[in-house]
Amino acid sequence: MRTAKYFSKSNGDSVFKLFGELAASLGIWVWEMDTKGVHTYSNDAVKDILGYTPEEIIGKHITELWIEDGRTKGNLRWLKKTLASGKGWQKFITKFRHKNGSEIAIESSAFPVLNRAGKLMGYRGIDRDITTQWKMALEVQRERDKLREYLDIASVMISVVDENGNIVLINRKGCETLGYNSKSEIIGKNIFYLAVPQDIRKDLISNFKKSLTGKKEFMEYYECPIITRDGKRKLISWRQTLLKDENGKVLGILGSGEDITERKETFEALKQSEQKYATLVENSNDGIVIIQDRVLKFANKKAVDFFGVSEKKLVGKVFTELVPEEYRKILTERYEKRISGAKVPKQYEIEIERRGKRIPVSITGIRIIYNGRPASMVIIHDLRDRKRIEELLRRDKSKLEEVVRKRTAELRRANAKLAMEVKARKQREKELIKYQEELERKTKQIEEKNIALKEVLASVSEEKLRVKREIAKDIEQEIIPIVLRLKGLVPETGKILVDLLEDSLNELTGAPGSLMPLYSRLSRREIEICSLIRNGLTTKEIARQLNIAVTTVQKHRQIIRKKLNITNKGVNLETYLNNIR
Repeated sequence: MRTAKYFSKSNGDSVFKLFGELAASLGIWVWEMDTKGVHTYSNDAVKDILGYTPEEIIGKHITELWIEDGRTKGNLRWLKKTLASGKGWQKFITKFRHKNGSEIAIESSAFPVLNRAGKLMGYRGIDRDITTQWKMALEVQRERDKLREYLDIASVMISVVDENGNIVLINRKGCETLGYNSKSEIIGKNIFYLAVPQDIRKDLISNFKKSLTGKKEFMEYYECPIITRDGKRKLISWRQTLLKDENGKVLGILGSGEDITERKETFEALKQSEQKYATLVENSNDGIVIIQDRVLKFANKKAVDFFGVSEKKLVGKVFTELVPEEYRKILTERYEKRISGAKVPKQYEIEIERRGKRIPVSITGIRIIYNGRPASMVIIHDLRDRKRIEELLRRDKSKLEEVVRKRTAELRRANAKLAMEVKARKQREKELIKYQEELERKTKQIEEKNIALKEVLASVSEEKLRVKREIAKDIEQEIIPIVLRLKGLVPETGKILVDLLEDSLNELTGAPGSLMPLYSRLSRREIEICSLIRNGLTTKEIARQLNIAVTTVQKHRQIIRKKLNITNKGVNLETYLNNIR
């Protein structure tokens, strides 16, 4: 733990305040507080950061500047413990209230100040305004929260993994699919060791790394089995895209996955026996049709719903009549190749027409034997929900990337500015060292001169005391007796002035009840008003006696209370003055 060296009043404090002045030019608030947390020094930077002058800050407790929120109680406990520990703190972040009422985020660091005996005297520290960075972080967090809301309403599994395969984001559907209750059980875990079966894990990790480095073609669509938390094996249909920064560096993969276990089981069941799984086909959530000689020979209930016509009208149609013109050629070619036994893609996406509207669907085709002859069995899966989610994700991805680009540019500018500030600070530190050396040299010279000066001042003080005593003696022997005689000669209306004169003479001679100790703080007019107040005159009477306005007397009374440190409004000024001894 860093501990401050001892600083003497003639050296260390001056150096620290000089540092504070240099730091103020960099916009850094340098302060000093006692062991109770009350500020005893502040440089001018506090004016730019919090709107207060150094004079307004000195005497304030640090908590008077804090904003009360849910963290306040914890911060107070931390502050009490830290001030008592004598260890200081590093980069403590909290919110302060600006003089104009706005919120300012502050990053604070401090170190303890000890005297020569090792006793804790207080703390010195520096604070920085990080409001801009704070707001940027909040804005990014709001964007993330908004994106998470969209993700959690999706009906498909959505996840983001980094370049190492660690899960950094997953939606509610993803948790359900993997068999977990909360995202916290998944975030940060490696997808390959969390959910990929051991028998294919090694190959998938290898393909993943090669795809990210460009050594292997990146697959936007593929099927892969997973293992759930309770050990069940599921087949997931993945559609994925690479996440890159503005320089093209791959940051990870955004993927949407759909559990096609039931669909695959249905497909395999149909492949083995049409009759045995007829009920399963009829109740499938996907449309299933059988095409033979380019004509639909069979359609389940879901397929009939898809096309919006009766089963009677659907069965017997040429299948190309059910799709838009642009898909007919490729569907015919793939159908012919599949029937002939040639290898063609099993799954692809097209659109079908239903009552004049187009519906995006996923087509999975396989060659089967139907009534003793080759045919194509096709599973039709509705993609409308997934397309809507993907479109929403694309829009939010673009927004998020734009936010990241803007924040990155802002951070670059901030870093460049910080680098310049660091350079300037280092230069000032060098200058400060020179100043400190020069200050030490001059301090030594001043100390030598102080010895002679003290001797001169002592001689002057003795002479002043001697002259004062002689004046007091002359007043007591010559003037005061005359005033006492005058007191018996003047009428009642003039006795007030005589009393004032007597009080003034008593004060000059240092008599009991004297205001002499207060001369260093009060003006002549204020001493005159104090004398009238002590003699029981009201504000109006004083104003009339001195030929000044009542408001002027009231203002003088306020200033007198302030200079005499009378903070309690319940203390009577006349009583206070008459009790001075």
